[in-house]
Amino acid sequence: MIYPANLLITNYCNQNCPFCFASREMKSSSLDKEMKLDDFTKTLQKIKRSGFYSAIKLLGGEPTLHSHLFVMLDIAMSEGLQVQIFTNGVMNREKSERLATYGKKIGYTFNCVTPGFQHNKKLRSQVIANMQLIGKESEITTSVTIDPFFNTDSFIEIAHEVLPLLKSIRIGFSNPIAGKRNWYAFSDFHKLGPIMVGFMKNTRLNGFKGTFSMNCGFTRCMFTNDEYVYIKKELQQIGWSCFGKESSMDIAVDMSAFHCFPLSEHKRVDLKSISYAKANLLFIKERMKLWATVKKDVCRKCPFYGFGGDKCPGPCLAFNMNESSLKN
Repeated sequence: MIYPANLLITNYCNQNCPFCFASREMKSSSLDKEMKLDDFTKTLQKIKRSGFYSAIKLLGGEPTLHSHLFVMLDIAMSEGLQVQIFTNGVMNREKSERLATYGKKIGYTFNCVTPGFQHNKKLRSQVIANMQLIGKESEITTSVTIDPFFNTDSFIEIAHEVLPLLKSIRIGFSNPIAGKRNWYAFSDFHKLGPIMVGFMKNTRLNGFKGTFSMNCGFTRCMFTNDEYVYIKKELQQIGWSCFGKESSMDIAVDMSAFHCFPLSEHKRVDLKSISYAKANLLFIKERMKLWATVKKDVCRKCPFYGFGGDKCPGPCLAFNMNESSLKN
């Protein structure tokens, strides 16, 4: 399965999440702050010609801050594309009401672990009201980023109102940020297993009846056998590391493309000059080449190493590449 492209339509954001993998991108002085409408249209046409997709994902920054957001959505609708918006939900009532008019043509993934949602009651109430409004017309999901310090009880205390509204919860862990030191080491990966399982069980107890999915980067060594049995029962699909499933391509505001944010400074291609299919092939080849440089140090020593079934071809490529580069 090849996943829909991530279109990073703006480098503006009204939150400052410490785990934000796009922070380096947003601070770049060489990139425009918004994707141009003409470039957006050309990108959609390239994607459609590739034959891979009937959907796109809009990210940022905060995509709802783009000055021509609704024009972009209308263009995507005219191309017959399904749209998924990844948003922190910090928007006024007028904008959320207008988004709701698109109905099920647009899906939404709300980030409920932003600093504002966690620590600002007024802002949190605004986001929850927007989720409730949009959720009446479309499917809403949430994205939750965990790390070895994640507090499940604290999250449920502030987010319990939205749990029954959610179609699914997408769980990720704090991936590396290009040019920054990792928050924790590969040796800490085992700490994520009990946190993830505890989070899943507690959200079930507090009204969540939807499905769970996992973001890329998770490895089998994060979980004990009992934890693995539990997540295997709960998850629709398990794709370990960067290789258990095909990854999305990230397309920046200037139509430069890269494979995953932590490696955004390692290799980029200009999507204006080559086809989407060719760019995708280049990234797959590059990913395999990078993986070959790290697998012998960690992967082959692991009892879970391998492809297919319950095997894991880890470790998280970006995590290890970032950690290695910062040691040098």
